[in-house]
Amino acid sequence: MCVLLASCTADDPLGSPPPSVSGPITTSLSTGITDTGDSETETGEDGRDLTSDCDPLADLLTECGPNQACDVETLECVPATGSASVDEACADTSECAPGLVCADQRCQTLCDPSVEGDDECADGRICTYADEPLPGLCAEPCELVTQACSIAGDACNRGLGPGPEPVAVCTVNPGAGVEGDACQLDGDCFPGYLCTPAQLHTSPCAGDADFCCTPICDLLILPCFGLEPNCYPIGIEGQDSAGYCGVF
Repeated sequence: MCVLLASCTADDPLGSPPPSVSGPITTSLSTGITDTGDSETETGEDGRDLTSDCDPLADLLTECGPNQACDVETLECVPATGSASVDEACADTSECAPGLVCADQRCQTLCDPSVEGDDECADGRICTYADEPLPGLCAEPCELVTQACSIAGDACNRGLGPGPEPVAVCTVNPGAGVEGDACQLDGDCFPGYLCTPAQLHTSPCAGDADFCCTPICDLLILPCFGLEPNCYPIGIEGQDSAGYCGVF
């Protein structure tokens, strides 16, 4: 039996959040590339056809040649003169070192989250699905309860990675929604809150929205209180007791 002021585990844990809730991890892509409409064949220093489709996830030297990168929107080889490294600020991809893209105003590493078990991200980062046309981005892992991210303005939210379960990664977090506020993504909520289904809450979401923000909880160290007494675990590896507050 659950006590109102105690944290209780749901009989039927929710498992993975809907894709529309955890969502892609990036909100804006800046390529700095302008389509001039010129379809004439362009060749590189080694005679390579730079206008044929390239693979942004493949070896750049093989795909495009020296001092070139593969534009993720046009899939064409473009000059690469940038030098900014991972997590450094950027206005567009031309400022980033070859192989990086400018997403959410900082240089980030591309990856393919559809390949489970592929360890293509460095420094322990996790390959997480991103907004089109990006295949995926390497994101900093984090713990939902502690919300410790290395970049100011980020929050620890759910993401979709190679496996069937959600992952916890640091994402750009412009939102300030708190308990009951309508949302579409975790990033719409204030750090420490997640975007959750309305039917799991005592009161309707603001504006009768389908999803609203609710506090993150932990079955062991950060229980739920008041009208939302139950902590729903969401199945993140290594954070089995972490979830969000709701009711049966």
